[in-house]
Amino acid sequence: MGHLNDIKAEYVALQRRHDQGPAAAPAQEAVFEMLRTLYTEDEARTGAAMPWEPVSAASMARRLGEPEHLLRDRLERMAEKGLVFDYTDPRTGKVKYVLFPPVVGFVEFTMMRVRDDMDQKRMAQALHEYLHGNKEVVEAIFAPGEAQIGRTVIHETALSAGEYSQVLDYEKASAIIDEAGGGAVSLCYCRHVGEHLDQPCQHPMEICTSLGQASDYVVRRGFGRRAEAAELKEILAMARERGLVQIADNVKHKPAYICHCCGCHCGQLQAISQHGLKYAVRTSSRMASIDESRCAGCGRCVRRCPIGALSLNRLPPRDGRPGQVVSQVDESVCLGCGVCHGACRKGAVSFPPRPQRVLTPETTLERVMMRALERGALHHMLFGSRATPTMAFLHRVIGVIERLPPVHQVLVAKQVKSRFVSRLVTEGKRRGGDMF
Repeated sequence: MGHLNDIKAEYVALQRRHDQGPAAAPAQEAVFEMLRTLYTEDEARTGAAMPWEPVSAASMARRLGEPEHLLRDRLERMAEKGLVFDYTDPRTGKVKYVLFPPVVGFVEFTMMRVRDDMDQKRMAQALHEYLHGNKEVVEAIFAPGEAQIGRTVIHETALSAGEYSQVLDYEKASAIIDEAGGGAVSLCYCRHVGEHLDQPCQHPMEICTSLGQASDYVVRRGFGRRAEAAELKEILAMARERGLVQIADNVKHKPAYICHCCGCHCGQLQAISQHGLKYAVRTSSRMASIDESRCAGCGRCVRRCPIGALSLNRLPPRDGRPGQVVSQVDESVCLGCGVCHGACRKGAVSFPPRPQRVLTPETTLERVMMRALERGALHHMLFGSRATPTMAFLHRVIGVIERLPPVHQVLVAKQVKSRFVSRLVTEGKRRGGDMF
């Protein structure tokens, strides 16, 4: 890492702050290239000092020893650039700020609109290197666990009437949109990056859907435009017709987005297809199943699957005749997205429930905390730099827990999740209002 020795201290501190959170940002040139392009030195120093919980400009001014009006102006500029999320605390009426992680966060906002305040081609190259260039980095971003960034939402058209009634509302894209009452539409970050890398996508660019408070931020800060629920459902139907995978925010309550993902550009899907990380996206509660008596072996479903979960195979010979060629499902890879259903003309593809129910975090705060636990970074989020004797002791305790063997970590995680994280969620709702 000798070539990184000349990185300024503000950016090193910011990189460490991001890497200690729920998303990985290792000390690599691509990460520092992103940070130097997006953050001024003052903004980097501010971001590195921001706590994990929502914070006011006044609190940040005290923390950094700077005039409040300067901090407020700086945080507003950072919000305009997609580096921090700002919202009004419903209890106090005061504006609070939260530092965006790399994913989902400033990585996406960087390319969700055409902008002239940076070299977007240069930024696209750094972003591509970050998400695709190094398998170890990709493995760190999409480390195994329940609290993955995104979860698959099955195409509702792949379900019979009886099956549809068994699927919960948070598992249906149309119900998520209806509950949100509309949202916002932006450029697809992944396809916009591809365009700057001379790798254009055949699918529409203006398709990325934000919901709830995330959509308010997107519209307020100019990253997208307002869209009613009817338009968002039209986009949803069009994306299904094109065989795109719906990947939603991996929470039950108030998900922030629904992406319409292609296998050729989506970083999450390519983590599976290119790097073999089968767990990069949480599956839906359903899984593809092939009725071999109906399958014609045409391969349409195989070609439609964006992650290679389907393949054509010949069945064993019967009665002295060669076995039939049929599609078969790799259950360890299948997302349960429903894309293959639309390609089949014989009605051979169905989506029964998985043997085990897929667990989804209740809220954003629970997902973030559980992801930090899965990454071994929970102690950073809980205690940060608050160096009292008690906190220092707890910091060490959590650090020891995170270094336990995986089997023991699972046992600890169950207790932490049921007793500790639930208390944090309650406290987060009290302090942060609707955001959590």
